[in-house]
Amino acid sequence: MQSLQKELSQLKQEQNFKEQKLDFLNFQKKEIEQLKLQPGEELEIESKIKRIKNSHKLIQFIESSEEALYHDDDSAVSRLKRVLAKSSEFAGIAPELHEKSETLNQAISIIDDYVFSTRQYLKDSEADPSELENLESTLSQFRKLQKKYGATVEEILAQFKKIQSEIDELNQSEQRLSDLQIKVQKLHKELFALANEIHQKRLSQSEPLSKAVNLELEDLNMKGVRFFVQVEALQDLTSTGLSHVEFMCQSSLKDPLRSLAKVASGGELSRILLSLKKVTGKQGAEHMPRTYLFDEVDTGVSGNTAEKVGRKLKDIAVQQQVICVTHLPQVAAFGDHHLMIQKGPAKSTKGKDSDLTENGFLTMEIHALKTKDRVQEIARLISGEKISKTSLAHA
Repeated sequence: MQSLQKELSQLKQEQNFKEQKLDFLNFQKKEIEQLKLQPGEELEIESKIKRIKNSHKLIQFIESSEEALYHDDDSAVSRLKRVLAKSSEFAGIAPELHEKSETLNQAISIIDDYVFSTRQYLKDSEADPSELENLESTLSQFRKLQKKYGATVEEILAQFKKIQSEIDELNQSEQRLSDLQIKVQKLHKELFALANEIHQKRLSQSEPLSKAVNLELEDLNMKGVRFFVQVEALQDLTSTGLSHVEFMCQSSLKDPLRSLAKVASGGELSRILLSLKKVTGKQGAEHMPRTYLFDEVDTGVSGNTAEKVGRKLKDIAVQQQVICVTHLPQVAAFGDHHLMIQKGPAKSTKGKDSDLTENGFLTMEIHALKTKDRVQEIARLISGEKISKTSLAHA
């Protein structure tokens, strides 16, 4: 939905500048079209311009070569003909020599062909001032296109195709916009209906959830504290639907309802969370197993309440993974596995504790405890560093 709305917003924005952009693209298209470019045309134009500019030199060369080969009294053809006439005198004396001289006729024919072709070339290449002007104008326009669209004819033609594609896309944008609006409206209607259905479910379940959590809080001896789920309807769809859901609490019957996040202490938050997880933890556990981390959940409790906290954690852990950081033996005793965490000063290279003020950091060690070690650590939580037989037996 969000991606469609983003696309729709972009299309609407483009519509505001559509005509302006179309005018610019059509101008670019016409600018390229009017030259009627063909691959390799640039080299051909440059070649024609050079030939026209040097036409007087070409004429001079062709005329001088024709004189030297054909028209002069001492031209190449005149000399070849004299040699042939002379060799005919020896036809009866040395017929072999006369036959060899006949090849000179081939040379004369080659010269004749050359002279004829150069005359034709000269006729075809006759300089036309207007043609030169047109060619130079075309080349000048091509240079301008090179600066805008690409260094070669191929690159300019590729850019032309891209411009044409953009024009086609803009011309079809109104239809695309209409289709997308219909699609967004349909999807919005479906989402609104679904969000409203979810909102009704939230409303219907808010009171049962509040009651179930409050029963757990009573069991944890949180006297006077009441938990509520406040569900308010929204006019517009949000990422969470049509509901604004907030957890509220009441410290006593005389106090007003307030946001749980603003008024509850750390210990209260931990135990309310514990109660929430106790109520909801079993729902969907098989399909969506979770890991719960509780820290300081036992703050401010002891005795019977601490044992209840431990039992609730144990109950949640039947179907979910529970990690709990605790200093209470009543809570720790319910754990299936125990890890002991110890912090201390960093060790120096000499094996002595380094000065914390110099190094500014501590080391942390974590040990997995076996059955005997677990009993020892629980006993230490009961009696402190000096473990007695009584604390061991209690552990």
